[in-house]
This record gives sequence, C-alpha cells and structure tokens, in this order.
Amino acid sequence: PSRTATVTRKLLWRLGANMPALRELCLTAMELKCAEVSGLAGQPWVAKLRKLDLSSNEIGAAGVRALCVSKRLANLEELDLRDNIIELPAAAKRELKARFGKRVLL
Repeated sequence: PSRTATVTRKLLWRLGANMPALRELCLTAMELKCAEVSGLAGQPWVAKLRKLDLSSNEIGAAGVRALCVSKRLANLEELDLRDNIIELPAAAKRELKARFGKRVLL
C-alpha cells in the first residue's frame, strides 16, 4: 500500500472512536486487504455506521467473513463491495447476501 493510504488508515482507526456523529464511511480505493477489513469490523465505533463503502479495494473471502460475523455491523443500511480487485467465490457472495441481504452491493 502507498504511504498515504497507510497513514490514512492508521489515522482513521484512532479517530473513529472520537467521531460520534460518523454514520457514513467511504474507504474507496484505499488498497484495503482482508486483515485491515477484519480490524475495521472489530472496532466498537463501527456500530454507529449506516453506510460503509469498501469498493475498489482488495478484499477477499477472509475479509468478507470478518464483515459477516461482525455483530458491530448490524446497523448497516448499505455495504458497498463493488469493484474489488479480488473476485469473490460464490460461497462468499452467498454469505454476504445471507447476512446483509439487499443492503450489500456486489
């Protein structure tokens, strides 16, 4: 990942808890991978989010799994995973649809 993307992610993780009004988060084309998505899905402050845009990243099946099992993402009204570099297996897409239904964009 580029230095700018890495710095931005680190800053976001630190500031997230201090942004109580944060309802929409756009992380398009941030070169996010599965480990980073897992870290994001585990942050307590993501429970406030209504819209999470993770499009145009590098999220594979492990990242999808982290999103699907995160209880903190229960309030999401929209999860955008379009245009990720890694093609998701059919099983991962089914898991996303089972968890988020029409709220997930693939």
